[in-house]
Amino acid sequence: MPWWLIESIDNQIPHTAELHTSQSWTPLDIVFVIAITLFVFLHMIYVHMENKNKNKNKNKMTFSAHVLTDKARAIVLSKFPAKFPDVIAHHVTIEFGLPRTSPKPLPSIVTVVGHIEDESLEALVVHVNGESVRPDGKLYHITLSLDRSKGRSPVDSNKVLSTKKYKACEPFEIETVPALLY
Repeated sequence: MPWWLIESIDNQIPHTAELHTSQSWTPLDIVFVIAITLFVFLHMIYVHMENKNKNKNKNKMTFSAHVLTDKARAIVLSKFPAKFPDVIAHHVTIEFGLPRTSPKPLPSIVTVVGHIEDESLEALVVHVNGESVRPDGKLYHITLSLDRSKGRSPVDSNKVLSTKKYKACEPFEIETVPALLY
């Protein structure tokens, strides 16, 4: 802002000492003070919300996956009817913690080879292009269903797969679409 404009504005704004001694607030003075206060307050809220949204997006993990087509999901659920109230049967995770700019994974052959369950979660073990182990060392799988009322979430499939042995099934291929999920 040019110096002459600052000086011009400064001459029009009553200073604190003048306000206390003169006690002559005009309606325009009051409107000006309220407007500036409101502007500062709204700006603070805006900055806070922007920072909150930035932090929220930082915590979202991007991961690559093979998403089941509607037809594949129907086939999976017909061969393995869901045993728990929250049906997932959505995707096979490939890799976690990827940058949002990562390329989609390549199309792959996904084959269901087994089933595992505990008291409130069930999953299907799959092979992706003949491999059973993901890049992070965990088994490729599809979380089939779970009971969220018992505190379960899809990520719990990894724990179940690491502590129990799955039952093999007659292998069958399913159609999937490679994707990045957020």
